Amino acid sequence: MKLVNIWLLLLVVLLCGKKHLGDRLERKSFEKAPCPGCSHLTLKVEFSSTVVEYEYIVAFNGYFTAKARNSFISSALKSSEIDNWRIIPRNNPSSDYPSDFEVIQIKEKQRAGLLTLEDHPNIKRVTPQRKVFRSLKFTESDPVAPCNETRWSQKWQSSRPLRRASLSLGSGFWHATGRHSSRRLLRAIPRQVAQTLQADVLWQMGYTGANVRVAVFDTGLSEKHPHFKNVKERTNWTNERTLDDGGWPVPGPEGLFSGRGGPCILRSSVCQLRGPCPVCRWLNGLCIALTHTAPGSLVPLGGSFPWCLRGGREVSQRREGCLGVVPPARGRVGAPSEGNRGAAGSLCLRLGESGRWRHCFGVLRCSQLLHDFFSFWATGLGHGTFVAGVIASMRECQGFAPDAELHIFRVFTNNQVSYTSWFLDAFNYAILKKVDVLNLSIGGPDFMDHPFVDKVWELTANNVIMVSAIGNDGPLYGTLNNPADQMDVIGVGGIDFEDNIARFSSRGMTTWELPGGYGRMKPDIVTYGAGVRGSGVKGGCRALSGTSVASPVVAGAVTLLVSTVQKRELVNPASMKQALIASARRLPGVNMFEQGHGKLDLLRAYQILSSYKPQASLSPGYIDLTECPYMWPYCSQPLYYGGMPTIVNVTILNGLGVTGRIVDKPEWQPYLPQNGDHIEVAFSYSSVLWPWSGYLAISISVTKKAASWEGIAQGHVMVTVASPAEVESKNGAEQTSTVKLPIKVKIIPAPPRSKRVLWDQYHNLRYPPGYFPRDNLRMKNDPLDWNGDHIHTNFRDMYQHLRSMGYFVEVLGSPFTCFDASQYGTLLLVDSEEEYFPEEVAKLRRDVDNGLSLIVFSDWYNTSVMRKVKFYDENTRQWWMPDTGGANIPALNELLSVWNMGFSDGLYEGDFTLANHDMYYASGCSIAKFPEDGIVITQTFKDQGLEVLKQETAVVENVPILGLYQIPAEGGGRIVLYGDSNCLDDSHRQKDCFWLLDALLQFTSYGVTPPSLSHSGDRQRPPSGAGLAPPERMEGNHLHRYSKVLEARLGGPEPRALPACPHLSWAKPQPLNETAPSNLWKHQKLLSIDLDKVVLPNFRSNRPQVRPLSPGESGAWDIPGGIMPGRYNQEVGQTIPVFAFLGAMVVLAFFVVQINKAKSRPKRRKPRVKRPQLMQQAHPPKTPSV
Repeated sequence: MKLVNIWLLLLVVLLCGKKHLGDRLERKSFEKAPCPGCSHLTLKVEFSSTVVEYEYIVAFNGYFTAKARNSFISSALKSSEIDNWRIIPRNNPSSDYPSDFEVIQIKEKQRAGLLTLEDHPNIKRVTPQRKVFRSLKFTESDPVAPCNETRWSQKWQSSRPLRRASLSLGSGFWHATGRHSSRRLLRAIPRQVAQTLQADVLWQMGYTGANVRVAVFDTGLSEKHPHFKNVKERTNWTNERTLDDGGWPVPGPEGLFSGRGGPCILRSSVCQLRGPCPVCRWLNGLCIALTHTAPGSLVPLGGSFPWCLRGGREVSQRREGCLGVVPPARGRVGAPSEGNRGAAGSLCLRLGESGRWRHCFGVLRCSQLLHDFFSFWATGLGHGTFVAGVIASMRECQGFAPDAELHIFRVFTNNQVSYTSWFLDAFNYAILKKVDVLNLSIGGPDFMDHPFVDKVWELTANNVIMVSAIGNDGPLYGTLNNPADQMDVIGVGGIDFEDNIARFSSRGMTTWELPGGYGRMKPDIVTYGAGVRGSGVKGGCRALSGTSVASPVVAGAVTLLVSTVQKRELVNPASMKQALIASARRLPGVNMFEQGHGKLDLLRAYQILSSYKPQASLSPGYIDLTECPYMWPYCSQPLYYGGMPTIVNVTILNGLGVTGRIVDKPEWQPYLPQNGDHIEVAFSYSSVLWPWSGYLAISISVTKKAASWEGIAQGHVMVTVASPAEVESKNGAEQTSTVKLPIKVKIIPAPPRSKRVLWDQYHNLRYPPGYFPRDNLRMKNDPLDWNGDHIHTNFRDMYQHLRSMGYFVEVLGSPFTCFDASQYGTLLLVDSEEEYFPEEVAKLRRDVDNGLSLIVFSDWYNTSVMRKVKFYDENTRQWWMPDTGGANIPALNELLSVWNMGFSDGLYEGDFTLANHDMYYASGCSIAKFPEDGIVITQTFKDQGLEVLKQETAVVENVPILGLYQIPAEGGGRIVLYGDSNCLDDSHRQKDCFWLLDALLQFTSYGVTPPSLSHSGDRQRPPSGAGLAPPERMEGNHLHRYSKVLEARLGGPEPRALPACPHLSWAKPQPLNETAPSNLWKHQKLLSIDLDKVVLPNFRSNRPQVRPLSPGESGAWDIPGGIMPGRYNQEVGQTIPVFAFLGAMVVLAFFVVQINKAKSRPKRRKPRVKRPQLMQQAHPPKTPSV
């Protein structure tokens, strides 16, 4: 009986222990914050930067002491008229060391003084100081299902809305990712990202990131955080006196008004509560003073709160969010949206004293209201802790390299504010401390912030491997962030745990090279960035999404990989990037500008690094213009004779050394059996490869003999890279490495002129460097026009539509004087901000008279509105004035004046119907004058200009928006004007007008006037322009600073001399009489690496065998059971043995109980039966007889 009790007790303990352990783990990991989906809120992140007025960064040619730097500046300014200047002190850990820059304040606006500074021999550059602001905002998201899940992930996104039309190319191909949506690994996928990427294999081999120094640039880290055991140093570079991350714990609703603390009274029109205020303790002793707060007023919160106001006077000056109580007079019940108020008495967020209510928490118990608010706020901070945890946490949500040396750089305040000078000082200190890996989960569109970009180059030149987030501005193309878009930085995009590209992840291409060149391939790789778990501020785990989450995943993996390399001198920014991109697993159905080289594969990267030898490599490693969808957009349009050369921008990674060069020139070797002599190539490349990288731009064109030929042509380019030899090398001879770049293109006969469309890229300007405002004034959260205005970035959908309609679209990156108009049917001018050379105006008139047609999609332009939409930063007191409107209407009018056409400075908005199509006119202009024999379509709109200037609403009828005109001369072309380009632009498009573009191309290419327009009831008599003053250029604008056409002169800007047209020097072919390889991509391998010879040891019996690839095998490994490495069912693998043991215990207990019962049961007396006499004699009775 005792044995049975022991077994039963053991069984109960095991079962209860399993349940309680699961409950504790679940609570420990996820009870820190409530499910945000229940409140329909999403945490969004916005990066912005502004120029700090009167402050300048003076960069020197070397590192000098403070005394020397002061001497240089004083001597430079001595000859100028500037007297009121001073050096701004910087009190941080690098103050005691020599520096290469200084921050000065000059209160006088004298540009001559700045030029005097730059003339000093020891001063390299003078640039304005910039303030970086990272805002964490709560915005309302789409309604979601009730929160029945125990796990949730918090969104970490850009402030730009994601409600755009789908731009994913995947849906256009049968093998696209996510097509078979029913076959997905859901609960089988572990969310511990380190185990998902199989970091535990390397841990069991003894590699845990030891002796690797990792720098985390973010919001800091608490001193005694339980997840970290090797925090080497914490430094503060901000103006706040703290090293900790800026987050506070969140009390429960029942404890919000309990405990010690000063009395706090919460009053509103609905509830009134008195009680002690524990909130005081975790807000630096400042209680949330809602006492005597009348409904409708704002609540100053105090402290270092992201939405706090420090005094009543600042309420009317700052635009940061405030906590307020909705007044009962204008309250209404219902789910509030932007601009709507909640019910009377609701606790709400709102912007500024007169701003709009952003979110209301509802009319509930006051304690619940504040709990909801602080729950979302507190989980929004702690970003630095989360990033450090993904890299090096040692428990709970474990990081990749728990033994790495963490160097924490606090470069953001609790208000998420930073300055360029803070980063420069911190970067210098990181170089001084010989940091190995640096994670930078920030970014912005300004790739022309020269001090910052130069310092990133210097960091990588000093052997610091920088990993940076590519940006959260997807799914729009052309939205890459700096510094992740630099060649020497590892730019990381995001995917979810089903290997789909995350919607928020920014897409390529880079826009540095526009308009004359073509962008580079970015991101470099992608990895998990959705629902990743990391460390919370005070412990426990939390889940976030965003490329700022994917970046530390790669940084942690890189840290772990560095610790596996025996010869540390082989590890550098180039060799590490080479290993990552060569080992990455390509995702099906996704193009190169979405996924880069593919998904991070930690074990394959280890295999490569274990036998790596210094060499050069290329990114991409081949050019196949026939491979779709990966090689989109190159594969979307074949080549033909007479077309603009196709430019492929290849990055050279030089693992030989920090500096190098291309020996002689690249060589072009066509394959004669594969018609390689039908194409010709030209090269432009970096004269010096520094740091660790350079570019190789290849222009591909079709030879004249292939003008009527159709087929595939192949060849390859040979490039030899040389770098100075290492110290131990003999005789100091150069190290060299030769790489081969295969090229494969499809050639077709030249299409007819009517099918060829030329896109004008040369006259598009964008941010950076100047302030070019958004085209849709309603989109206040995205004020800059920064996506490049290219057919492969924010006009991608339009390009795809034109290709599907059979048109061939080419890009003009030079003035109008540099193209043969007889080859093209239509010239497309969309959203042009640049001026025009006089020679361009004259040539375009001749071209149109000779048959070239012109389509112009304009945008708004109004000098009064431009002054109204200027930026004013209250902290820096700096006005930022636009240099032009959505389009440069004065320049366009000068271009069109020869045909008596022009646009007005009217600004209109509204929905309308045209030819049975719903349309939306978003901040467009009107046609001011048009020839009398043309066709003009009018509509009724709201006067948006009046609304912006005076906040008044007015409706204007018969606004001319569309004009069609046929040149009367024989053989003349046709001209079309339309006042708004937003219907073609992917950035903020609400309703596309691709059907209208088709109709207009039918008119310009074939002279067919659409009946829906010529017989439209909206057709009116063309305006003559009489009595209307043409729009004028804004006085005092600085367009000449960024223009390729204008230059500053006395008396005002004037046109420059017309630049020479680009002339390509075609490479001399070296034909090869051999067969080209049939498959250009065989999982890109480095020259010295043979993955077939490297086998990883296995330490766990239930782990799938890690094996090398067979020759010709794809990068998707075949694992028994159909689960890929990193996606095996970790939960099932750990749970099945436990349940098997428990089942065996149950069965054993059952049999033990049955046996014990059988032994202890009393025996029943059997009835006595008569036996035969013989038996009685054999067995005499036991009792004596009488």
